[in-house]
Amino acid sequence: MGRKILTKAVLALIPGMVAQDGLNAKDIAQKLGCKISTLKVRCSQEKISLRPPRSRRGRPRSDEQIIRLSRGSWLPCENELHLLENPKKCSPANCSK
Repeated sequence: MGRKILTKAVLALIPGMVAQDGLNAKDIAQKLGCKISTLKVRCSQEKISLRPPRSRRGRPRSDEQIIRLSRGSWLPCENELHLLENPKKCSPANCSK
């Protein structure tokens, strides 16, 4: 068995490497001299996130907004959307143009 690289002291430094230095898991593993898979497992076991702060996964972009509509209010919008997607089906009876 090799020497222990990911000690408690080293693991305590990882959140700073991610947040302040902007390093990703590959860079951290290379810097510490361990395999990336080992780093990921040990961080998972110690509940250390390797994701950058304010990671945008699942969040809207800054220029996007989420609008929540009740069921009754989105039905008219859905009809308008259908007309926009299928302009050939727009007739004087169902089209405001």
